[in-house]
Amino acid sequence: MEDYLKSLWEQLKIELQIDERGTSRDSKRRYVGVVTLMNKRVLRSGSGKISGNIRKQMFELELRSQVFGGETLLRCISPVGEIDLYDQENFDNLYIMQQKTAMSKVCAIYNPKLRKHMVTLEGDRLFRLKTTQWQEIDDLIVRTVEAADRIESEVLGHDDARYF
Repeated sequence: MEDYLKSLWEQLKIELQIDERGTSRDSKRRYVGVVTLMNKRVLRSGSGKISGNIRKQMFELELRSQVFGGETLLRCISPVGEIDLYDQENFDNLYIMQQKTAMSKVCAIYNPKLRKHMVTLEGDRLFRLKTTQWQEIDDLIVRTVEAADRIESEVLGHDDARYF
């Protein structure tokens, strides 16, 4: 299963121009990368001249434990940044952006030292060894990172790509 995901990852690196950011603790079940967005869209291979609003968005792609029927969950996580969700305006802005991004799965973990929440966007899909195609994972990554970048831009007002 891990070998198949690796082969799909190699194809995705080309198609989405992923800058791989793996670490020594990463395994065959986890990949970290950065994509470039131009005018809020992921820049693809063969996109031509780069101009306009250029941003970077980090993401993690990971195989999770098996679920029913021997299938495995593939999760894509992309950071938005540190946001004070106890500030009602920030909370409301995040809620509005979640609605604007097709009810994305927004997750938050509170950091008491910073008095802020680490906010991420997550997307999942079943990973089937015999049927999952790279285009399906491409769609998962693109939906997740584009929504995370859009929320990051609107709520934080800047590119905060220092996570993972």
